Amino acid sequence: MKYFGTDGIRRKADFFTEEFLKRVCAAVAAIKSDAKVVIARDPRPSGVIIEKILSEGLAAAGIKVITVGMTATPVLAFCVRKYNADLGVMVSASHNPPEYNGIKFFDSEGRKITEELEEKIEEIIDGGYKPRRKKGGSVTPADGEGDYVRHFSALLKPRISPKRVLLDTANGATSFVAPRLFEALGCVADVIFNDVGGEKINDGCGATAPEAFIEAAKKGKYDAGFCFDGDGDRVVAYCGGRVLDGDHMVYITAKYFLESGELSEKTIVGTIMSNRGVEDAVLRSGLKFVRTSVGDKYVAYEMKRLQAELGGEASGHVIIARYQNTGDGVLAGAVLLACDSAKGVNAYDDITDYPQTSGDILTTHEKVAEYKARQKEFAPMLEIIQRESGGRLVVRPSGTEPKIRIMAEAPTQAAAYLAVAKARLCILGGLGNV
Repeated sequence: MKYFGTDGIRRKADFFTEEFLKRVCAAVAAIKSDAKVVIARDPRPSGVIIEKILSEGLAAAGIKVITVGMTATPVLAFCVRKYNADLGVMVSASHNPPEYNGIKFFDSEGRKITEELEEKIEEIIDGGYKPRRKKGGSVTPADGEGDYVRHFSALLKPRISPKRVLLDTANGATSFVAPRLFEALGCVADVIFNDVGGEKINDGCGATAPEAFIEAAKKGKYDAGFCFDGDGDRVVAYCGGRVLDGDHMVYITAKYFLESGELSEKTIVGTIMSNRGVEDAVLRSGLKFVRTSVGDKYVAYEMKRLQAELGGEASGHVIIARYQNTGDGVLAGAVLLACDSAKGVNAYDDITDYPQTSGDILTTHEKVAEYKARQKEFAPMLEIIQRESGGRLVVRPSGTEPKIRIMAEAPTQAAAYLAVAKARLCILGGLGNV
């Protein structure tokens, strides 16, 4: 697609001109006439004007807009359902640097919209359609974070014993809502990287750079800690004296719900990046394991198709369908505290991870597109590299950045490193100067 990637429309902030945003409003108005739409943003400076143009443009087209201000993506997804809205619009570039921004769309169930709907939006954006001004539109603020905290604290507080937790909010959208929720759950919450000026979002902190968080969590002798990305749909956890990725969190949560008799549909959804050790552990527990393409929206689609209750990605997206239909790092952290309060996370986690390593080829959007177009040419050689490694090799173009991502999983770490090195040489040799 021209504008949409793995996770909404995402570009450098100057891409989102007033003219482009008005065309986005036209597309929404054409598809969701006389609708109710919830809008939120992360703290990037560019988000303020993007939110304003979208809100005013949609209201002028007769749409009732509810704004919940600067908050996390999962809060936006929750509010779409809470306020019986038809669509959610999140202005965020998630884990990308401050100079980026983006727009994510959510359906009435708080799930990312389908690719078919994304294609319709693109067609209208480029089709020159201009909405007529209609009466009945409005812009109304709401306390989305307050509603989110009240709802989930009421559900989870009885399950959680008081804890001392550390929160890394990535100088991003969870800076207010995360401590509010954990304190409402009876925890003492210390927060680091909570500058909401927007210029430091994801800068050496958060789920994509958790090193400082992990060191602080260990030194501070916290019961647990949670490290979110810029918009809060991803999390890295520190609990039970260990660092836990999204796959481990999904598995621990599954075992917790299974033992409490609350897991009715016994299928767990992961991705092609999920460690083989996770799959082995899921199967040992009498559950099914299904893989999807990378991207939490694909996990969510498959969960809906299978009526699965749990799914996620190693990168930190955790979807607990009984509560949310999208990745929610803050909620996933709270549920992990419930698991830990029950009998300790390590009692649930019997995963033995296979050695994995990864590497990115940083290039241009044009070279990424070229690789996508020529993937069949590279496939035979990459298949040979995978077979020689004795494990799995995943090579994929990033859907959010100008990168080609490589992951290898093998019986030994050395074999995984070698497979990544060979794959890099294969791709670089085929694409030429990247």
